[in-house]
Amino acid sequence: MAKFTSLTLAAIVAALAVASGASAAVGTNVHKHGRLDRLRLKADTLASHNSARAEYSAEPLTWDRRLYRSSLRYARQCIFRDSGIKKYGENTGSVFKLNDTVSDAVTGWMRMMDLYEWERPEMPQGAQPFTQIVWKSTKSVGCAEVICPAEASNGLYDRPMKRIVCHYSPPGNIIGQYSANVGRHISREGEPIIGL
Repeated sequence: MAKFTSLTLAAIVAALAVASGASAAVGTNVHKHGRLDRLRLKADTLASHNSARAEYSAEPLTWDRRLYRSSLRYARQCIFRDSGIKKYGENTGSVFKLNDTVSDAVTGWMRMMDLYEWERPEMPQGAQPFTQIVWKSTKSVGCAEVICPAEASNGLYDRPMKRIVCHYSPPGNIIGQYSANVGRHISREGEPIIGL
């Protein structure tokens, strides 16, 4: 009888999750196989973010386990949109290439620099992933990589996807603070590059 009740309860919870728009699927943490996997994730996250930040005169970020856990919790839900979380900054991405890493995601997010209007910095118009990465007052980051099953897409895709989520603290993309927090691209000699 207890087994039937547990199964019934699980079915009801799954049905409610689907009805509320939440994905019933749960993604698999790519770095679940121990300390070495998590150290690689941490190293990849910090190297890719800090290399990008250095090009815009932003100080290096530190790894934050609290942000890692928060990003992992959201990534495992396999919901293919931003979380809407206000407490942290956030970048999210989904790819079919299951071997892509945080570094690949950072490369893609940095390409959104082309959308940033340097003459009108308070209106980023789609450049928010870029501005979050280089945001000067952000001090820490935590990222997660999760494999989401095809069924998590509610029929949109027929194969698994990798979900990459990064959370940042303090959050960036604060209206009224873009000019002070998004530096110009600098050359290797430390001079601003004209036009960027």
